[in-house]
Amino acid sequence: MSIKMSIDQGDVAGNSEHLSELLNDQVPLGDSLISAQTSGNTQKQQSDEKKCGDCLIFNYEKFCNEKLNRPGSCKDAKRLKHDFENLNFNVHDIYSDLTKDATLKVLQEVAKKDHSQSKYFVCCFLTHGDRDSLCMKDTEIDIDVILNCFSRSCCKTLDKKPKIFIIQACRGKDAEEPLNHQIPISESTDYNSDNPKPDILDFLVVYSTYEGTLSFKTCDQKWEENNHGSYFIDELCRSLEQFSDKLDLLEILNIVNYRIATFFQSITDKSKTDQKKQMPCFMSGLRTEIKFNKKIEPYETESTKYFDSRRSLHRLGLLSTKNPSRDQQKYAIHSSKGIQFLSILNMKGENETLLKRSSTSLWKCVAKKDCIRREKADFNKNELKNFLKEFSGKKIPEVDCFICFVASYGKVINDKEIYLYDKENKKMSTRSIVEYFVGYNFLVGKPKIFIFVTFPHTDSIYITSTLPEHADILEVNIDLKEPNQLKGVVENLCNILNNKSYGDLLNQLTRMNSDLVENQEFYSLADEHFASFSLKSSLTKTLILP
Repeated sequence: MSIKMSIDQGDVAGNSEHLSELLNDQVPLGDSLISAQTSGNTQKQQSDEKKCGDCLIFNYEKFCNEKLNRPGSCKDAKRLKHDFENLNFNVHDIYSDLTKDATLKVLQEVAKKDHSQSKYFVCCFLTHGDRDSLCMKDTEIDIDVILNCFSRSCCKTLDKKPKIFIIQACRGKDAEEPLNHQIPISESTDYNSDNPKPDILDFLVVYSTYEGTLSFKTCDQKWEENNHGSYFIDELCRSLEQFSDKLDLLEILNIVNYRIATFFQSITDKSKTDQKKQMPCFMSGLRTEIKFNKKIEPYETESTKYFDSRRSLHRLGLLSTKNPSRDQQKYAIHSSKGIQFLSILNMKGENETLLKRSSTSLWKCVAKKDCIRREKADFNKNELKNFLKEFSGKKIPEVDCFICFVASYGKVINDKEIYLYDKENKKMSTRSIVEYFVGYNFLVGKPKIFIFVTFPHTDSIYITSTLPEHADILEVNIDLKEPNQLKGVVENLCNILNNKSYGDLLNQLTRMNSDLVENQEFYSLADEHFASFSLKSSLTKTLILP
Protein backbone atom coordinates (compact mmCIF):
# COMPACT_ATOMS: atom_id res chain seq x y z
CA MET A 1 0.00 0.00 0.00
CA SER A 2 1.36 3.42 -0.91
CA ILE A 3 0.16 6.67 0.57
CA LYS A 4 1.18 10.25 0.00
CA MET A 5 2.78 11.07 3.33
CA SER A 6 2.38 14.52 4.81
CA ILE A 7 4.80 15.85 7.39
CA ASP A 8 3.67 15.96 11.01
CA GLN A 9 3.79 19.17 13.04
CA GLY A 10 3.28 19.94 16.71
CA ASP A 11 0.39 22.12 17.87
CA VAL A 12 2.76 24.39 19.78
CA ALA A 13 3.11 28.11 19.23
CA GLY A 14 6.53 28.48 17.65
CA ASN A 15 9.86 26.81 18.31
CA SER A 16 11.05 28.74 21.34
CA GLU A 17 8.86 31.80 21.78
CA HIS A 18 6.21 31.97 24.49
CA LEU A 19 2.64 32.29 23.22
CA SER A 20 2.35 35.89 24.36
CA GLU A 21 5.55 36.85 22.54
CA LEU A 22 4.12 35.55 19.28
CA LEU A 23 0.67 37.02 19.73
CA ASN A 24 0.80 40.29 21.64
CA ASP A 25 2.64 42.26 18.95
CA GLN A 26 0.02 41.44 16.33
CA VAL A 27 -2.90 43.66 15.35
CA PRO A 28 -6.27 41.98 16.09
CA LEU A 29 -8.34 41.37 12.97
CA GLY A 30 -11.78 41.63 14.54
CA ASP A 31 -14.24 38.92 15.54
CA SER A 32 -16.88 37.16 13.55
CA LEU A 33 -20.38 37.89 14.76
CA ILE A 34 -21.12 35.36 17.47
CA SER A 35 -24.86 35.58 16.96
CA ALA A 36 -24.44 34.60 13.33
CA GLN A 37 -22.62 31.45 14.36
CA THR A 38 -25.34 30.24 16.70
CA SER A 39 -28.32 31.00 14.48
CA GLY A 40 -30.00 28.20 12.63
CA ASN A 41 -28.87 25.44 15.01
CA THR A 42 -32.25 24.61 16.44
CA GLN A 43 -34.06 24.10 13.14
CA LYS A 44 -31.20 22.08 11.71
CA GLN A 45 -31.00 19.70 14.67
CA GLN A 46 -34.65 19.40 15.66
CA SER A 47 -35.64 15.96 16.78
CA ASP A 48 -38.32 14.31 18.86
CA GLU A 49 -35.58 12.77 20.94
CA LYS A 50 -34.44 14.70 24.01
CA LYS A 51 -30.98 16.23 23.58
CA CYS A 52 -28.09 15.08 25.78
CA GLY A 53 -26.97 18.68 26.18
CA ASP A 54 -24.92 21.37 24.48
CA CYS A 55 -21.67 20.76 22.60
CA LEU A 56 -19.37 23.69 21.76
CA ILE A 57 -16.51 23.38 19.26
CA PHE A 58 -13.87 26.13 19.11
CA ASN A 59 -11.53 25.80 16.14
CA TYR A 60 -8.50 28.09 15.75
CA GLU A 61 -6.99 27.71 12.29
CA LYS A 62 -6.00 31.27 11.35
CA PHE A 63 -4.21 33.63 13.73
CA CYS A 64 -3.16 37.27 13.77
CA ASN A 65 0.35 35.93 13.44
CA GLU A 66 0.14 33.87 10.25
CA LYS A 67 3.13 31.76 11.31
CA LEU A 68 0.75 30.07 13.75
CA ASN A 69 -1.88 29.02 11.20
CA ARG A 70 -3.11 25.42 11.54
CA PRO A 71 -4.35 24.31 8.10
CA GLY A 72 -6.59 21.24 8.16
CA SER A 73 -7.93 21.78 11.67
CA CYS A 74 -11.39 22.44 10.24
CA LYS A 75 -11.51 18.74 9.31
CA ASP A 76 -11.15 17.81 12.98
CA ALA A 77 -13.92 20.26 13.86
CA LYS A 78 -16.30 18.85 11.25
CA ARG A 79 -15.73 15.31 12.45
CA LEU A 80 -16.35 16.25 16.08
CA LYS A 81 -19.54 18.02 15.00
CA HIS A 82 -20.69 14.93 13.10
CA ASP A 83 -20.02 12.58 16.00
CA PHE A 84 -21.66 14.65 18.73
CA GLU A 85 -24.69 15.37 16.55
CA ASN A 86 -25.00 11.60 16.10
CA LEU A 87 -24.80 11.26 19.90
CA ASN A 88 -27.81 13.61 20.04
CA PHE A 89 -26.06 16.70 21.37
CA ASN A 90 -27.18 20.20 20.47
CA VAL A 91 -24.01 21.08 18.56
CA HIS A 92 -23.55 24.81 18.05
CA ASP A 93 -22.12 25.89 14.71
CA ILE A 94 -18.33 25.70 14.87
CA TYR A 95 -16.78 28.81 16.44
CA SER A 96 -13.83 29.65 14.21
CA ASP A 97 -10.81 31.86 14.90
CA LEU A 98 -12.26 33.92 17.76
CA THR A 99 -10.24 36.32 19.87
CA LYS A 100 -9.86 35.76 23.59
CA ASP A 101 -12.64 38.24 24.44
CA ALA A 102 -15.01 36.70 21.90
CA THR A 103 -14.27 33.20 23.17
CA LEU A 104 -14.97 34.21 26.75
CA LYS A 105 -18.18 35.93 25.68
CA VAL A 106 -19.45 32.71 24.10
CA LEU A 107 -18.50 30.64 27.15
CA GLN A 108 -20.11 33.06 29.58
CA GLU A 109 -23.31 33.31 27.55
CA VAL A 110 -23.62 29.53 27.34
CA ALA A 111 -22.94 29.23 31.08
CA LYS A 112 -25.91 31.55 31.74
CA LYS A 113 -28.28 29.22 29.87
CA ASP A 114 -30.66 26.90 31.66
CA HIS A 115 -29.05 23.45 31.45
CA SER A 116 -31.48 21.81 33.86
CA GLN A 117 -32.73 19.43 31.15
CA SER A 118 -29.22 18.48 30.02
CA LYS A 119 -27.52 15.22 30.91
CA TYR A 120 -24.00 16.25 29.87
CA PHE A 121 -22.06 19.26 28.58
CA VAL A 122 -19.23 19.05 26.02
CA CYS A 123 -16.71 21.70 24.96
CA CYS A 124 -13.89 21.14 22.43
CA PHE A 125 -10.83 23.29 21.71
CA LEU A 126 -8.60 22.79 18.65
CA THR A 127 -5.60 25.12 18.79
CA HIS A 128 -2.00 25.67 19.86
CA GLY A 129 -1.16 25.38 23.51
CA ASP A 130 1.38 25.53 26.29
CA ARG A 131 1.57 24.06 29.77
CA ASP A 132 -1.51 25.75 31.25
CA SER A 133 -2.86 27.90 28.41
CA LEU A 134 -4.48 27.78 24.98
CA CYS A 135 -3.94 30.06 22.01
CA MET A 136 -6.80 32.23 20.78
CA LYS A 137 -6.63 34.30 17.58
CA ASP A 138 -4.98 37.27 19.30
CA THR A 139 -3.56 36.09 22.63
CA GLU A 140 -3.59 33.22 25.10
CA ILE A 141 -6.04 32.17 27.80
CA ASP A 142 -5.53 30.03 30.90
CA ILE A 143 -7.30 26.67 30.78
CA ASP A 144 -8.49 27.19 34.36
CA VAL A 145 -10.31 30.36 33.24
CA ILE A 146 -12.20 28.31 30.66
CA LEU A 147 -13.11 25.56 33.12
CA ASN A 148 -14.16 28.05 35.79
CA CYS A 149 -16.92 29.38 33.51
CA PHE A 150 -18.78 26.12 34.18
CA SER A 151 -17.96 25.54 37.85
CA ARG A 152 -20.82 25.00 40.33
CA SER A 153 -20.74 28.64 41.42
CA CYS A 154 -20.76 30.03 37.84
CA CYS A 155 -23.15 27.57 36.17
CA LYS A 156 -25.58 26.24 38.76
CA THR A 157 -27.77 24.32 36.29
CA LEU A 158 -24.82 22.05 35.37
CA ASP A 159 -24.20 21.15 39.02
CA LYS A 160 -23.83 17.35 39.49
CA LYS A 161 -23.68 16.86 35.70
CA PRO A 162 -20.57 15.65 33.84
CA LYS A 163 -18.77 18.45 32.00
CA ILE A 164 -16.48 17.10 29.27
CA PHE A 165 -13.67 19.21 27.80
CA ILE A 166 -11.66 17.90 24.83
CA ILE A 167 -8.41 19.74 24.12
CA GLN A 168 -6.30 19.16 20.99
CA ALA A 169 -3.19 21.26 21.63
CA CYS A 170 0.42 20.98 22.70
CA ARG A 171 1.17 21.26 26.41
CA GLY A 172 4.87 22.05 26.07
CA LYS A 173 7.77 21.69 23.64
CA ASP A 174 9.27 18.33 24.62
CA ALA A 175 8.79 15.28 22.44
CA GLU A 176 7.80 11.95 23.97
CA GLU A 177 10.65 9.46 23.58
CA PRO A 178 9.73 5.94 22.45
CA LEU A 179 10.45 3.04 24.82
CA ASN A 180 10.86 -0.54 23.67
CA HIS A 181 7.98 -2.75 24.73
CA GLN A 182 7.18 -6.30 23.69
CA ILE A 183 3.47 -6.53 22.83
CA PRO A 184 1.88 -9.97 22.38
CA ILE A 185 -0.07 -10.17 19.12
CA SER A 186 -3.29 -12.15 19.17
CA GLU A 187 -5.65 -12.56 16.26
CA SER A 188 -8.54 -13.16 18.68
CA THR A 189 -10.53 -10.72 19.95
CA ASP A 190 7.93 26.96 44.30
CA TYR A 191 4.84 28.44 43.20
CA ASN A 192 3.09 31.36 44.97
CA SER A 193 -0.55 31.61 44.03
CA ASP A 194 -3.42 33.66 45.38
CA ASN A 195 -5.88 32.09 42.93
CA PRO A 196 -8.73 30.09 44.47
CA LYS A 197 -8.49 26.33 44.26
CA PRO A 198 -10.19 25.18 41.03
CA ASP A 199 -13.48 23.35 41.46
CA ILE A 200 -13.10 20.32 39.18
CA LEU A 201 -15.90 18.19 40.65
CA ASP A 202 -17.78 16.46 37.79
CA PHE A 203 -15.23 17.66 35.20
CA LEU A 204 -13.54 15.39 32.68
CA VAL A 205 -10.71 17.11 30.78
CA VAL A 206 -9.35 15.07 27.88
CA TYR A 207 -5.92 16.16 26.66
CA SER A 208 -4.37 15.09 23.36
CA THR A 209 -0.97 14.83 25.05
CA TYR A 210 0.75 14.59 28.42
CA GLU A 211 1.80 17.71 30.29
CA GLY A 212 4.97 19.30 28.89
CA THR A 213 4.86 17.48 25.54
CA LEU A 214 3.98 18.01 21.89
CA SER A 215 0.75 17.04 20.18
CA PHE A 216 1.06 16.28 16.46
CA LYS A 217 -1.08 17.01 13.40
CA THR A 218 -0.50 16.61 9.69
CA CYS A 219 1.17 19.55 7.97
CA ASP A 220 1.84 20.21 4.30
CA GLN A 221 2.63 23.84 3.44
CA LYS A 222 2.53 23.17 -0.30
CA TRP A 223 -0.58 21.05 -0.80
CA GLU A 224 -3.67 22.07 1.18
CA GLU A 225 -5.38 18.73 0.54
CA ASN A 226 -2.64 16.95 2.50
CA ASN A 227 -3.59 18.70 5.74
CA HIS A 228 -5.83 16.05 7.25
CA GLY A 229 -6.09 17.17 10.87
CA SER A 230 -4.70 15.64 14.05
CA TYR A 231 -3.97 12.05 14.99
CA PHE A 232 -5.59 12.37 18.40
CA ILE A 233 -8.94 13.65 17.08
CA ASP A 234 -8.94 10.91 14.44
CA GLU A 235 -8.46 8.17 17.04
CA LEU A 236 -10.87 9.81 19.49
CA CYS A 237 -13.64 10.05 16.91
CA ARG A 238 -12.82 6.64 15.44
CA SER A 239 -13.15 5.11 18.92
CA LEU A 240 -16.40 6.95 19.64
CA GLU A 241 -17.83 5.76 16.32
CA GLN A 242 -16.87 2.16 17.11
CA PHE A 243 -17.74 1.90 20.80
CA SER A 244 -20.17 4.68 21.86
CA ASP A 245 -23.08 2.22 21.96
CA LYS A 246 -21.19 -0.36 24.03
CA LEU A 247 -18.69 1.22 26.44
CA ASP A 248 -18.61 4.09 28.90
CA LEU A 249 -16.47 7.11 28.03
CA LEU A 250 -13.52 6.29 30.30
CA GLU A 251 -13.29 2.83 28.71
CA ILE A 252 -13.30 4.48 25.28
CA LEU A 253 -10.54 6.89 26.36
CA ASN A 254 -8.40 3.93 27.47
CA ILE A 255 -8.68 2.64 23.89
CA VAL A 256 -7.73 6.06 22.50
CA ASN A 257 -4.68 6.13 24.79
CA TYR A 258 -3.68 2.64 23.67
CA ARG A 259 -4.06 3.42 19.98
CA ILE A 260 -2.07 6.67 20.00
CA ALA A 261 0.63 5.20 22.26
CA THR A 262 0.97 2.08 20.12
CA PHE A 263 0.35 3.05 16.47
CA PHE A 264 1.58 6.62 16.23
CA GLN A 265 5.16 7.75 15.64
CA SER A 266 5.93 11.16 14.19
CA ILE A 267 7.41 11.80 10.76
CA THR A 268 8.98 15.26 10.57
CA ASP A 269 11.92 16.97 8.85
CA LYS A 270 13.52 17.90 12.21
CA SER A 271 15.52 15.42 14.27
CA LYS A 272 14.18 16.88 17.52
CA THR A 273 10.61 15.90 16.65
CA ASP A 274 11.09 13.01 14.20
CA GLN A 275 10.21 9.43 15.23
CA LYS A 276 8.68 10.59 18.52
CA LYS A 277 5.65 9.33 20.41
CA GLN A 278 2.54 11.04 21.79
CA MET A 279 0.69 10.12 24.99
CA PRO A 280 -2.89 11.36 25.53
CA CYS A 281 -4.25 11.53 29.06
CA PHE A 282 -7.29 12.75 30.94
CA MET A 283 -8.05 14.40 34.27
CA SER A 284 -11.23 13.28 35.98
CA GLY A 285 -13.22 14.66 38.88
CA LEU A 286 -16.25 12.58 37.86
CA ARG A 287 -18.47 10.80 40.35
CA THR A 288 -20.63 8.96 37.83
CA GLU A 289 -19.96 7.08 34.62
CA ILE A 290 -20.70 8.60 31.20
CA LYS A 291 -22.55 6.31 28.79
CA PHE A 292 -23.98 7.51 25.49
CA ASN A 293 -25.68 4.20 24.54
CA LYS A 294 -25.99 5.38 20.97
CA LYS A 295 -24.39 4.28 17.71
CA ILE A 296 -22.56 6.84 15.58
CA GLU A 297 -22.71 6.64 11.81
CA PRO A 298 -19.09 6.18 10.60
CA TYR A 299 -17.53 9.35 9.23
CA GLU A 300 -15.65 8.76 5.97
CA THR A 301 -13.64 11.30 3.99
CA GLU A 302 -10.33 11.39 2.13
CA SER A 303 -8.73 12.45 5.41
CA THR A 304 -10.09 9.46 7.34
CA LYS A 305 -8.77 7.23 4.55
CA TYR A 306 -5.35 8.84 5.02
CA PHE A 307 -5.39 8.00 8.72
CA ASP A 308 -6.56 4.45 7.90
CA SER A 309 -3.54 4.04 5.63
CA ARG A 310 -1.16 5.67 8.09
CA ARG A 311 -2.17 3.45 11.03
CA SER A 312 -2.09 0.34 8.82
CA LEU A 313 1.66 0.82 8.39
CA HIS A 314 1.93 -0.52 11.95
CA ARG A 315 1.16 -4.23 12.23
CA LEU A 316 -1.04 -3.77 15.27
CA GLY A 317 -2.71 -0.82 13.56
CA LEU A 318 -3.59 -3.05 10.62
CA LEU A 319 -5.06 -5.64 13.00
CA SER A 320 -6.98 -2.87 14.74
CA THR A 321 -8.47 -1.64 11.47
CA LYS A 322 -9.68 -5.15 10.69
CA ASN A 323 -10.89 -5.89 14.23
CA PRO A 324 -11.38 -2.74 16.35
CA SER A 325 -12.53 -4.66 19.43
CA ARG A 326 -9.05 -6.14 19.90
CA ASP A 327 -7.94 -2.74 21.20
CA GLN A 328 -10.12 -3.11 24.30
CA GLN A 329 -7.37 -4.85 26.21
CA LYS A 330 -6.82 -5.63 29.89
CA TYR A 331 -3.62 -5.43 31.88
CA ALA A 332 -2.36 -8.93 32.67
CA ILE A 333 -2.36 -9.08 36.46
CA HIS A 334 -2.48 -12.78 37.22
CA SER A 335 -2.86 -12.55 40.99
CA SER A 336 -2.43 -10.12 43.89
CA LYS A 337 1.02 -11.66 44.41
CA GLY A 338 2.05 -9.81 41.25
CA ILE A 339 1.28 -6.41 42.79
CA GLN A 340 4.17 -4.41 44.28
CA PHE A 341 2.81 -2.08 46.97
CA LEU A 342 5.07 0.71 48.21
CA SER A 343 3.93 2.83 51.15
CA ILE A 344 5.60 6.20 51.82
CA LEU A 345 4.39 7.95 54.96
CA ASN A 346 5.21 11.11 56.88
CA MET A 347 3.22 10.81 60.09
CA LYS A 348 5.17 13.09 62.41
CA GLY A 349 3.03 15.94 63.71
CA GLU A 350 -0.10 16.80 65.58
CA ASN A 351 -2.18 13.99 64.00
CA GLU A 352 0.37 11.19 64.29
CA THR A 353 -1.91 8.76 66.17
CA LEU A 354 -4.79 9.10 63.69
CA LEU A 355 -2.51 8.72 60.68
CA LYS A 356 -0.81 5.62 62.11
CA ARG A 357 -4.18 4.01 62.76
CA SER A 358 -5.40 4.63 59.20
CA SER A 359 -2.14 3.53 57.57
CA THR A 360 -2.15 0.35 59.66
CA SER A 361 -5.64 -0.50 58.36
CA LEU A 362 -4.48 -0.10 54.77
CA TRP A 363 -1.29 -2.09 55.42
CA LYS A 364 -3.30 -5.00 56.90
CA CYS A 365 -5.54 -4.97 53.84
CA VAL A 366 -2.53 -5.16 51.50
CA ALA A 367 -0.92 -7.90 53.62
CA LYS A 368 -4.13 -9.93 53.47
CA LYS A 369 -3.98 -9.74 49.66
CA ASP A 370 -0.42 -11.15 49.85
CA CYS A 371 1.01 -8.32 47.74
CA ILE A 372 4.75 -7.65 47.65
CA ARG A 373 5.18 -4.91 50.26
CA ARG A 374 7.71 -2.21 51.14
CA GLU A 375 7.37 0.78 53.43
CA LYS A 376 9.27 4.02 54.02
CA ALA A 377 8.04 6.07 56.97
CA ASP A 378 8.92 9.41 58.55
CA PHE A 379 11.36 10.32 55.80
CA ASN A 380 13.43 13.34 55.03
CA LYS A 381 14.03 14.44 51.48
CA ASN A 382 17.53 12.97 51.07
CA GLU A 383 16.59 9.68 52.73
CA LEU A 384 13.63 9.25 50.41
CA LYS A 385 15.73 10.14 47.37
CA ASN A 386 18.30 7.46 48.23
CA PHE A 387 15.59 4.93 49.05
CA LEU A 388 13.77 5.45 45.73
CA LYS A 389 17.02 5.31 43.77
CA GLU A 390 17.89 1.98 45.39
CA PHE A 391 14.33 0.62 45.13
CA SER A 392 13.75 1.49 41.47
CA GLY A 393 17.12 0.02 40.48
CA LYS A 394 16.23 -3.47 41.67
CA LYS A 395 15.03 -6.15 39.29
CA ILE A 396 11.54 -7.34 40.21
CA PRO A 397 10.60 -9.60 37.26
CA GLU A 398 7.36 -10.99 38.72
CA VAL A 399 5.60 -7.65 39.16
CA ASP A 400 2.51 -7.07 36.99
CA CYS A 401 1.38 -3.83 38.67
CA PHE A 402 3.03 -1.16 40.84
CA ILE A 403 1.08 0.81 43.46
CA CYS A 404 2.71 3.64 45.40
CA PHE A 405 0.70 5.10 48.29
CA VAL A 406 2.00 8.39 49.71
CA ALA A 407 0.46 10.10 52.74
CA SER A 408 2.05 13.30 53.96
CA TYR A 409 1.46 16.87 55.01
CA GLY A 410 1.16 19.04 51.95
CA LYS A 411 -1.27 20.65 49.53
CA VAL A 412 -2.88 20.17 46.12
CA ILE A 413 -3.00 23.55 44.35
CA ASN A 414 -4.64 22.18 41.21
CA ASP A 415 -4.51 19.01 39.13
CA LYS A 416 -0.91 19.80 38.09
CA GLU A 417 0.66 21.31 41.20
CA ILE A 418 1.08 19.10 44.24
CA TYR A 419 3.68 19.33 46.96
CA LEU A 420 4.58 17.35 50.09
CA TYR A 421 6.56 17.97 53.28
CA ASP A 422 9.13 15.64 54.82
CA LYS A 423 9.64 15.16 58.56
CA GLU A 424 12.01 18.15 58.62
CA ASN A 425 9.36 20.36 57.01
CA LYS A 426 11.26 20.51 53.71
CA LYS A 427 9.12 20.80 50.60
CA MET A 428 9.21 18.34 47.72
CA SER A 429 7.06 17.80 44.64
CA THR A 430 5.25 14.63 43.70
CA ARG A 431 7.29 14.65 40.51
CA SER A 432 10.37 13.72 42.55
CA ILE A 433 8.60 10.45 43.39
CA VAL A 434 6.82 9.63 40.13
CA GLU A 435 9.76 10.22 37.80
CA TYR A 436 11.81 7.45 39.44
CA PHE A 437 9.44 4.94 37.85
CA VAL A 438 9.06 6.48 34.38
CA GLY A 439 10.84 4.21 31.92
CA TYR A 440 11.55 1.71 34.71
CA ASN A 441 12.50 -1.33 32.58
CA PHE A 442 10.45 -3.95 34.41
CA LEU A 443 7.33 -1.77 34.44
CA VAL A 444 7.18 -0.70 30.78
CA GLY A 445 3.69 -1.53 29.52
CA LYS A 446 2.46 -2.25 33.06
CA PRO A 447 0.21 -0.03 35.18
CA LYS A 448 1.90 2.34 37.61
CA ILE A 449 -0.55 3.74 40.16
CA PHE A 450 0.36 6.66 42.42
CA ILE A 451 -2.03 7.63 45.21
CA PHE A 452 -1.09 10.91 46.89
CA VAL A 453 -3.00 11.82 50.05
CA THR A 454 -2.14 15.24 51.44
CA PHE A 455 -3.49 16.88 54.55
CA PRO A 456 -3.15 20.38 55.97
CA HIS A 457 0.04 21.62 57.60
CA THR A 458 0.31 24.78 59.67
CA ASP A 459 3.38 26.03 57.81
CA SER A 460 2.24 25.26 54.25
CA ILE A 461 3.58 27.26 51.28
CA TYR A 462 3.11 26.85 47.54
CA ILE A 463 5.66 25.41 45.13
CA THR A 464 5.66 24.25 41.53
CA SER A 465 5.18 20.61 40.64
CA THR A 466 4.89 19.05 37.21
CA LEU A 467 4.27 15.50 36.09
CA PRO A 468 6.57 13.40 33.95
CA GLU A 469 5.21 12.18 30.64
CA HIS A 470 4.69 8.47 29.99
CA ALA A 471 2.18 5.76 29.24
CA ASP A 472 0.33 3.54 31.71
CA ILE A 473 0.37 5.94 34.66
CA LEU A 474 -2.59 6.50 36.95
CA GLU A 475 -2.19 9.27 39.52
CA VAL A 476 -4.80 9.81 42.21
CA ASN A 477 -4.60 13.10 44.13
CA ILE A 478 -6.53 13.36 47.39
CA ASP A 479 -6.27 16.61 49.34
CA LEU A 480 -7.84 16.49 52.80
CA LYS A 481 -9.28 19.42 54.70
CA GLU A 482 -9.25 17.54 58.01
CA PRO A 483 -6.99 14.58 58.92
CA ASN A 484 -9.98 12.57 60.16
CA GLN A 485 -11.18 12.37 56.53
CA LEU A 486 -8.33 9.91 55.97
CA LYS A 487 -10.40 7.16 57.58
CA GLY A 488 -13.04 7.36 54.82
CA VAL A 489 -10.33 7.43 52.15
CA VAL A 490 -8.65 4.30 53.55
CA GLU A 491 -11.98 2.49 53.90
CA ASN A 492 -12.74 3.13 50.22
CA LEU A 493 -9.27 1.99 49.14
CA CYS A 494 -9.59 -1.19 51.23
CA ASN A 495 -12.99 -1.90 49.64
CA ILE A 496 -11.36 -1.63 46.21
CA LEU A 497 -8.41 -3.86 47.18
CA ASN A 498 -10.75 -6.41 48.80
CA ASN A 499 -12.93 -6.53 45.66
CA LYS A 500 -15.96 -5.14 47.48
CA SER A 501 -16.36 -2.58 44.70
CA TYR A 502 -17.30 -3.85 41.23
CA GLY A 503 -15.90 -2.87 37.83
CA ASP A 504 -12.52 -1.70 36.60
CA LEU A 505 -10.32 0.57 38.71
CA LEU A 506 -11.28 3.84 36.97
CA ASN A 507 -14.97 3.24 37.60
CA GLN A 508 -14.26 2.16 41.18
CA LEU A 509 -12.38 5.40 41.81
CA THR A 510 -15.21 7.38 40.22
CA ARG A 511 -17.66 5.86 42.70
CA MET A 512 -15.14 6.50 45.49
CA ASN A 513 -15.23 10.19 44.58
CA SER A 514 -19.02 10.12 44.81
CA ASP A 515 -18.86 8.55 48.28
CA LEU A 516 -16.31 11.10 49.49
CA VAL A 517 -18.55 13.95 48.32
CA GLU A 518 -21.67 12.49 49.92
CA ASN A 519 -20.22 11.19 53.19
CA GLN A 520 -16.87 12.89 53.83
CA GLU A 521 -17.68 16.54 52.95
CA PHE A 522 -15.35 16.65 49.95
CA TYR A 523 -15.79 19.63 47.60
CA SER A 524 -17.77 21.60 50.18
CA LEU A 525 -18.49 25.04 48.71
CA ALA A 526 -18.60 26.38 52.26
CA ASP A 527 -14.81 26.08 52.26
CA GLU A 528 -12.44 27.92 49.92
CA HIS A 529 -9.85 25.18 50.46
CA PHE A 530 -12.20 22.20 50.29
CA ALA A 531 -11.12 18.58 50.39
CA SER A 532 -10.79 17.27 46.84
CA PHE A 533 -10.30 14.10 44.80
CA SER A 534 -9.11 13.83 41.21
CA LEU A 535 -7.35 11.33 39.03
CA LYS A 536 -5.07 11.70 36.04
CA SER A 537 -4.73 8.76 33.68
CA SER A 538 -2.63 7.71 30.72
CA LEU A 539 -3.65 4.06 31.14
CA THR A 540 -3.93 2.26 27.83
CA LYS A 541 -5.88 -0.80 28.95
CA THR A 542 -8.64 -1.77 31.35
CA LEU A 543 -7.25 -2.20 34.86
CA ILE A 544 -8.90 -4.77 37.13
CA LEU A 545 -7.11 -5.62 40.35
CA PRO A 546 -7.24 -9.30 41.36
